[in-house]
Amino acid sequence: MATAGFPFRSLPKRAHLPCCLASLFLLAAGVHAQPTNVSVSPASGSSAGGAAQSFTATYADSLGAGYITDMYFLVNTNASSAASACYVQWFGYGNALYLVNDGGTAWLGPLTLGSGATLQNSQCTLYGTGSSVNVAGTPATMTLNLSFTAAFAGTKGTYMSAVDSQGYYNAFQQMGSWTITATGYPDLTIAKSHSGNFTQGQAGAYTITATNSGSGVTSGTVTVTDSLPSGLTASALSGSGWTCTVSTVTCTRSDA
Repeated sequence: MATAGFPFRSLPKRAHLPCCLASLFLLAAGVHAQPTNVSVSPASGSSAGGAAQSFTATYADSLGAGYITDMYFLVNTNASSAASACYVQWFGYGNALYLVNDGGTAWLGPLTLGSGATLQNSQCTLYGTGSSVNVAGTPATMTLNLSFTAAFAGTKGTYMSAVDSQGYYNAFQQMGSWTITATGYPDLTIAKSHSGNFTQGQAGAYTITATNSGSGVTSGTVTVTDSLPSGLTASALSGSGWTCTVSTVTCTRSDA
């Protein structure tokens, strides 16, 4: 059964059967489809905040995958709420993906499979590129290309559920777990220091110290530029590991 509070997209009403098929319907009334959760791959592992990660969820139905109209994939600490979660739906009637909002009260989307567009909430980003669905035959598969935010860090469960065209659905079931690690960020600071006093007409020296106080390494080129006060002219500029240009009072380096 569906978890209370989870937003499920309403299925369109089915048309009434013609009278001549009524008896056939009655004979077949005891046979109905039943969707089931099969697996998720990978079933466990970890990824850094902001890093793309693909999950393939596999579902089955007793009458064939073609009967499945909605597939759900949830990443959260539990399956009791859709709020503050990474919760995705594939809506078969539109063949599109949806991502629940932060409050767990409405769907964001649609997102076309394979497109360059994205859907995003405070927990994750869902990418059209790398996401796909296959319901031809049995079982059905839904591949989702996701990245998680650093604020969503921690170990989460991966849960699955599905709905079929007859209105039957299976309960949310934990099929795996995933750990999101917070991504460290660089935090660069600048300090200046010198000894003694500067005297007009004489050379003086001072030191600029660039420090990364953050928990992550820098990426790309780090540039330090100084602005000299009136009356001072740079005559030499150097530093271990730095490439410096005296005329612009600028030094650069590209290591971490």
